[in-house]
Amino acid sequence: VSSNPYSLTGLTAATAYDYYIQSDCGGGDTSIYVGPYTFGTLCNVDVAPYFEDFDNGLSVCWTLDGPQFDWALNSGTTLSGLTGPSDDVTGGGNYMYIETSFLTVGDSAMLISPVIDISGLTLPELKFFSHMYGESMGELSVHIVTAANPAPTMIWQKLGDQGDQWDERT
Repeated sequence: VSSNPYSLTGLTAATAYDYYIQSDCGGGDTSIYVGPYTFGTLCNVDVAPYFEDFDNGLSVCWTLDGPQFDWALNSGTTLSGLTGPSDDVTGGGNYMYIETSFLTVGDSAMLISPVIDISGLTLPELKFFSHMYGESMGELSVHIVTAANPAPTMIWQKLGDQGDQWDERT
């Protein structure tokens, strides 16, 4: 085991990479492979205006932080009937969702965006689409964190079933 750090060159920012560790036991022993392990390269600060539709998958710059469960990338219908969308807002793409049919009161999950620099905007605005359909629909809220105020501050919230349609939120 070496205490020297290893460095890699030529990696692309905001990219996930898989790696394996090989152990050569010497004396004719077979090498042992452990892994794969995954790491992501550092994410650049995105400059507003920023757009994300998840059609290229979930970037390593987005963070899933759910103590009980996580958001999932999906296309088409959700797993349970009479809930969720049948497709993404534009048709044929991806969206992030939570399957709420099997959750209990108090469960939560967070989907955290990368850092977005809004300093160049005169009137910054957040627009997104939500689809909150189903008997077990809970709360959807948006929180912001700034350098001046690192504690999450809620700026938007909806509760319960909002109908079987995508709604643009601002």
